[in-house]
Amino acid sequence: MADVIPQTAHRSAAGDNDGKTVDNSTIIFDKYIFINYLNDTEKYFCAPGDLSAAKGQVFCPKPRDKPMHSGISVTRAIAIRPERTAGPGSAPLTPFRPPEQTADMHRFPMPLVLASTSPIRLQLLRAAGLTVETHAPRVDEDTIRTALLADGASPRDIADTLAEMKARKVSDRRPGDLVLGCDQVLELDGETFAKPASPDQARDQLRKLRGQTHRLQSAIVAYENARPVWRHVAEARLTMHPLSDAYLDDYVTRNWDSIRHSVGCYKIEEEGVRLFSAISGDHFTILGMPLLPLLAWLGVKGMIAG
Repeated sequence: MADVIPQTAHRSAAGDNDGKTVDNSTIIFDKYIFINYLNDTEKYFCAPGDLSAAKGQVFCPKPRDKPMHSGISVTRAIAIRPERTAGPGSAPLTPFRPPEQTADMHRFPMPLVLASTSPIRLQLLRAAGLTVETHAPRVDEDTIRTALLADGASPRDIADTLAEMKARKVSDRRPGDLVLGCDQVLELDGETFAKPASPDQARDQLRKLRGQTHRLQSAIVAYENARPVWRHVAEARLTMHPLSDAYLDDYVTRNWDSIRHSVGCYKIEEEGVRLFSAISGDHFTILGMPLLPLLAWLGVKGMIAG
């Protein structure tokens, strides 16, 4: 395998890590390897031709004579996104196919784990009659999002990638469970938005959105036995009234404790619905959980009746 060139690295204070092997926290997407080492994410560039496709649904880096940058080496098989290709010069990837259903699977469905601490997502799943528990993924979303934006990734791909990384991180610790990872990205005229860090940032973001139509990309990825088995990305479009500065200032002041957890600085299930003149898209998509496609898939899988 050719040398791997570090593009962005956020080092931990662990000191010299020579000889350490990254195993449970390594994920590859396209030509990047994301390594979460000691809760610190690093991104490495690797030409597609330097990777070989293994039989089945994994990418295996070739054995290395020396560790990668800062003493980190990769020696294990790495799960890949099923619909992507390896790129020029690489062997074709084998699309992932879910395991065949069995009678035991219908009688004893595996636990459903939500790789999120979002109260609204958990509420939606439980309201639909599902038995769900939550597990925080502890993924460095800001670092990964910044790296993907620098590479020109679309808002849809950013949401999908972050959802998969969350599911993968939890699935590594819960391999016997069905794990759901979710993420949502807001896009306006090519600019993406994340959760506001302060009330002033929320006000600035709402001023950009007022009088405009923006898009929400809501992604969900399911992992089973530490492998991706299903994914879906849904889109909603929302048009905001041309609201005054005074109204937006008062709105943020009244609702900051709630909207600080929202990528759009609003919640349509609360007072935020008054901000909009038109909404196109599924209600659950706007809340960050494409629930109907998920329920349809769980029915086909045999985990729920339907």
